[in-house]
Amino acid sequence: MDPSRSSMVTTAHDAPCRVTFLVTDVIKPPMVTI
Repeated sequence: MDPSRSSMVTTAHDAPCRVTFLVTDVIKPPMVTI
């Protein structure tokens, strides 16, 4: 989530990343999630 990155790159990369983090957070404990 670096502000230096362009909005398009951040948005395109942030969408799938957030979904992955959400799924990982549900499956694995928060402590294991990086």
